[in-house]
Amino acid sequence: MNLSTTIKQDWADAPLWAGLYRDAGVRQPPHRLPCTPRLMQRYLKKVGVSVDQYREITGFKTLKAYQEANPSVPLWAFIGTILEATSPRE
Repeated sequence: MNLSTTIKQDWADAPLWAGLYRDAGVRQPPHRLPCTPRLMQRYLKKVGVSVDQYREITGFKTLKAYQEANPSVPLWAFIGTILEATSPRE
């Protein structure tokens, strides 16, 4: 199975997320990468968000639960939504 064909790549908030990645000083993960608990945890740490904060933001108890509920969300979009939720920008 080719994951890059099942992962959504067109996101209206992509320009906002690009700025938030720059503000955080973190490079966006490759757009082809799916959300896996291991990668999600690694990037949450890079952007300074704890798993407890992730739970509060998303309402999911585990990273695996988010992954299973959102199989078409790539890692870069997931982290973009986390950055958006934790950003002081308005």
